Amino acid sequence: MRKYLKIVDIHRATKSQRFANTFLDGIFVQFAFYAMIFVFSLIYAIIYENQ
Repeated sequence: MRKYLKIVDIHRATKSQRFANTFLDGIFVQFAFYAMIFVFSLIYAIIYENQ
């Protein structure tokens, strides 16, 4: 059990690395969200074009 804790302590992320990862994850999630909205709006425009 102690060997596992030593490995975890060696590979622990710093606060700046955590901040950078959170920031980049937020940008990626926002990009994916806007991409899905764009795709769904295109599908909606194609389906309901003539109505």
